[in-house]
Amino acid sequence: MLHVNHLFHYFGYRWHLQRHIYHHHTCQSVHIEGTALWWRRSGTDSSRTLCYEESGTLQMENYMGRMTQSYRYDFSDLSIAHVHFMDGRFFYTVD
Repeated sequence: MLHVNHLFHYFGYRWHLQRHIYHHHTCQSVHIEGTALWWRRSGTDSSRTLCYEESGTLQMENYMGRMTQSYRYDFSDLSIAHVHFMDGRFFYTVD
């Protein structure tokens, strides 16, 4: 396990994204490859908020196409991020 004291500073910049998802019931496999970007959100009360966007190519059986997804990382302190979808719904917490 990777231990990071300051997630807020650890995230950032441009990352290479590679994800493999396997559905155990249908035995379908999905492969995603692309980039992930974090940036500071502008505006008031945004000093502890990072925006995240991933984009790339999604491949599933005979289908291949572009994909994007965005999240908002709200930091209660430098080592705990509460992740939300961009419409405000809670997704998960990273600590």
